[in-house]
Parts: sequence; C-alpha cells; structure tokens
Amino acid sequence: MANIRKPTHSTEMLEARLNQPRVSLEYLKEQEKHHRQASEKFAEAVKSGTWKRGLVKQLLIHVACLLLAIVNLAGCSQGNMTVVANGKTTVYSKFYDQGVWLITDKLGLVVAIDDEKKAIPGVSGVQQSLGALGRSDSIVSGKVTVYLWNFDGKPHPVKFKKFTVPTGFFDCCNQVVEAAAHDRTGVEFGQVPIFSYGTKIDCSIELEIAGSSKTLELTLPRRTVPELKQFFGPGGTRPYPWKNRQL
Repeated sequence: MANIRKPTHSTEMLEARLNQPRVSLEYLKEQEKHHRQASEKFAEAVKSGTWKRGLVKQLLIHVACLLLAIVNLAGCSQGNMTVVANGKTTVYSKFYDQGVWLITDKLGLVVAIDDEKKAIPGVSGVQQSLGALGRSDSIVSGKVTVYLWNFDGKPHPVKFKKFTVPTGFFDCCNQVVEAAAHDRTGVEFGQVPIFSYGTKIDCSIELEIAGSSKTLELTLPRRTVPELKQFFGPGGTRPYPWKNRQL
C-alpha cells in the first residue's frame, strides 16, 4: 500500500550537501571498463573449467581494488556527485524529477526519484565479488514519489498500475490516488534499483484516469545543485509545464 502524504520534496532538495568529493568522468569510465573486463574474464574461466590459482588470485586483487574505489566514490558522496570533465565541474544532487500534464491545464503529474545510496551490491556475496559484478556494483535504491498537482475545481482519481525503469520495476497494485481539488498530493510508492552514477533515468508509468489507460514515457534529469536553487529556491521557476501557477 502506497504511503500518501503531503510532499516536502522541494524543501528536501534544497538540503542537498555541497561539499562532496570530486569524481572524474574519465575515472568513472575507466573503472567501468576494468570492471567489465574482469567480469568477462572470470565468466570465461568458469565456463571452460580452467580454475588456475594465478588467475583467481589476479581477479581477487583486481576486485578488492575496485571495491575499495566503489566504496570511496559511492559511500562518501551521500547522494551528491561531482563530475569533472573538459575543465568543467558539475555538482549533481541526488534528485531526479520530471513533470507532465495528465489533463492539460487541469491535472499535472511529477515523478521524482531520490538516490538513497543504500545497499551497494558489490560488497556482498562471493559470486558478485568474483565475476557477476558488471554494472550491479553501482546499483542503489531509488525512492519513487509521484505528485499530483490539481488545478481543477473538482477531484480527479488516478489508478496507478506499474512503474518501470531500465533496471527494474514494481507493481503499483492498481492503487487509486485521489487528487483533491486545488491541491497537491504526494504518494511514496516504493524503491527501484537505479545506477548510482547516472545523470538521468528513463522510466514509464502505467496508469488509468477517467476510464482511459495511459502509459507515460518520461526522462528524469538528475538535478544539479545550482538547478535546485534555480527551480525550487526563493523566486525560482518550477521546471514543469505549469511553472509557478498557483493551485
């Protein structure tokens, strides 16, 4: 059952911390490349049955170093990520979001995902540690919240069916949420696995409104810290179709 509450997302977004370690984009790409190569090498060894001590030792050393790097990069950032590329530094927050109209000029929907930095799989399990790492070592929990902005003078019930991202999905169990007239309603649906070092999340949400089924395809950008202030700070303009329109 989804937890329905009054949202505080805008306030939470402004609390994103600025003092985070720097992560080079080239370094992240290099780590991902080495990680993939180690995984493929181990998979070949398992398939051929050639379990040579030297190979296993080499893989263990490689994985240990890689896991240390992952912990330093992901564990210390507390959700924020600083990317340095081509002499430019970009500080990303832990928040992804996007807004669209469900009913033009009447009912808006915002999907928000918060990078919770929980359960980095790369540090648990012999199988994950030795070969099946791939991208999974950088997969963390993302909290999904949906907001309904009702600018209409009457309530609108919305039935949510399924939420999907490239790394997973969850069944919304046909949960019906009523968007009260001239109000904003926030619904915490649960968690999905997301890539910790991503700058956007593609998602789809299946729902039903006024007896009509819809599937929304959205791309949620990862907001930078300056964008949080620009869009959600004092005097800011929300990055949604209705902008600063009052409920």
